Amino acid sequence: MEELELKRHLRAYLENKLEFEEFDNFFGALAQQDSAILQQWINEVLASDIKGYNDQRITALVNFEALQQKINYQIIIEDSPSNTFSFKTYIYRWLGYAAAILCIVGMVTYLFKHKNSDTSVTFFENNNAYNISTILPDSSLVILFPNTKISYALNNSTQTREISHLKGKALYNVKKSANPFKVNYENYTTTALGTKFIVNALVNQYPQIKLLEGKISVTHNGSIDNKPFVLENKGEVTIDITNNTTLQNISANTNNVSPARVNERKIHISPELHGKVQWSSNLLEVKQIKSLEIFKLLEQIYDVTILTQNGDLLNNKFTGSINRGGSIEDFLINYCELNGCRFTYKDQIIEININ
Repeated sequence: MEELELKRHLRAYLENKLEFEEFDNFFGALAQQDSAILQQWINEVLASDIKGYNDQRITALVNFEALQQKINYQIIIEDSPSNTFSFKTYIYRWLGYAAAILCIVGMVTYLFKHKNSDTSVTFFENNNAYNISTILPDSSLVILFPNTKISYALNNSTQTREISHLKGKALYNVKKSANPFKVNYENYTTTALGTKFIVNALVNQYPQIKLLEGKISVTHNGSIDNKPFVLENKGEVTIDITNNTTLQNISANTNNVSPARVNERKIHISPELHGKVQWSSNLLEVKQIKSLEIFKLLEQIYDVTILTQNGDLLNNKFTGSINRGGSIEDFLINYCELNGCRFTYKDQIIEININ
């Protein structure tokens, strides 16, 4: 089959206009073509019309029900007795048909996705028991706490950066840009321009938004006046999702956490740690618990975020005490001397690494 005729048949096939009687020659010719040349032809056929198609027309290029019927029909034809067609030849030819069909479907899907959408979406999820950090497509940093999932959408035409905070707790360290950075959770949108903040949805009904640095606005999308609640420099907001109200706005401390504030915090101890964690005055005494659990306790006591992904360190068991009246740096210095590690502490974020 000549090149022009094959392209004509290819176009007819994409538009579901190819006659059944022409299938045998068409698929046979496809199977004989080099894959790179075939892909180039498919590009040429689609590119000639693609700009004039709307989304519905492009989707209609692949009629999967009709495609299945054609495949079934071709199987019946190829499975019929033939004096000159061996079973081995049938297998090779059918593999060629399948490769050609997948190539066509994949190309149409690719063009539909990438040429008719200005927005790209990327998902990030942390299913580990420890915190992880990752870089978003706009070079912003996000720290994902355990059981957290977000999606990042970048509109290529407007450069709008938009996060869907799906579950859990995340710390966003936003790259400065003239383009807004928005985090959506339930009916609330947090907007920032070059700043650092936490969205904590571990308690779904009462999510908390905490500003660590810069300036953010929190807007209820369903309110009549749509008036934003603005936080500047530091502060935190707790929201009642059920009643769509802001419950509190208090000043947030940074690195210098006062002993009084530390002692006021209620510490949640998981049931499996009962008996291994005891209170004694201002001391939190622990017996043979994993470092991973120690870090979770430190995060609660000192309102910090701890990053480490070293499995050996996380599984090390620790016996000792945490002095709630002392600083977290004092504890970490002693801890790292015992465990051969080092730490950095800046803006409520602690990174611990093995020496």
